[in-house]
Amino acid sequence: MANKEETRKKILEESLKEGTRSRFGYFSFAPPLCIADDSVDKKTPKRDMEKPIVLNFKANPPKQGMGPDAFFSLPASLAVGDKYEDPSRKERRYQLEKNKLIKSDAPFRPSGCTKEPPSKFEYIPVGPAARSKPARLEDGSVPTGPRNFVTSPSKRGGNGVLTPGVLFSPYPEHVAEPYGVTKQLTSKDSKVAKEKMPDQPFKGMSHGGKPFSEDKEIYHLDANGVRQVRSAASPNRAIHHDRPFYPSNPPRKGLQSTLNKFPEYIPQGASARARSATSAAVTAGKDLAAWRPNHGGNLSKPDPSVACSLRNLKQDKPAAFAFTARC
Repeated sequence: MANKEETRKKILEESLKEGTRSRFGYFSFAPPLCIADDSVDKKTPKRDMEKPIVLNFKANPPKQGMGPDAFFSLPASLAVGDKYEDPSRKERRYQLEKNKLIKSDAPFRPSGCTKEPPSKFEYIPVGPAARSKPARLEDGSVPTGPRNFVTSPSKRGGNGVLTPGVLFSPYPEHVAEPYGVTKQLTSKDSKVAKEKMPDQPFKGMSHGGKPFSEDKEIYHLDANGVRQVRSAASPNRAIHHDRPFYPSNPPRKGLQSTLNKFPEYIPQGASARARSATSAAVTAGKDLAAWRPNHGGNLSKPDPSVACSLRNLKQDKPAAFAFTARC
């Protein structure tokens, strides 16, 4: 403990001196607060020497793995005590015992290793290859060959930055190319080929089978197939046929067709309403017959039943609709 106290005091004094120095970009740096703090030190508890030491129960650490000593007990196989026996096993056991008894027909075995006949050619020993040139000359220097070809390093450039001397040949000059030169060359070749061909009768490319006028002209369709609405009187397509004579001043028609002016209106007054015989009889107090409709009640039902359908009636009672032939 004395050594720790001395060390703690020494470190505290050094930290106070170091705090006045400039470090880490500061004019002065405060020392840490953990100096001379013994709260982290491991303290040994004091033990009463008069009391005896009583040890607790101890046990070995648990065993790990899949070994036989890692389990309390090993499970027994399910085949123990089973009387089932594979039928093919009996046959194999019988064949094995049978082959053991057979001693005369044993398989052939050679008496020893097979000897090969000696070669007809002489033996030529193969050793290390003879050196064509000595490793060193008489004066002790190592012989070397002539110097290899030496070239300058390749020049760099390309991708739009062409340094002079990068290419093997000079950079090609720009040659203007007209637009559509392929079409011009094709038309020129076609024209030359047609001039070399003899005169032939005209042959159309249409296969025929079409009317004289197209549907667009007959039905007045536009480019999208929509019919165009035209006025009834078209000066461009007016066709003049033979017509009857019409005078320039035709006679008048209707109410204004008379020579004189139309006469003035003369009111006639309200007309007397004629009463029917039924209303006159009711007014007189006479008894009238009950009213009866003239249709006889044979009216269609707005929501007829499905059972009243003629088709369902024929299926339900076919005898009622049976046809009886007359003699």
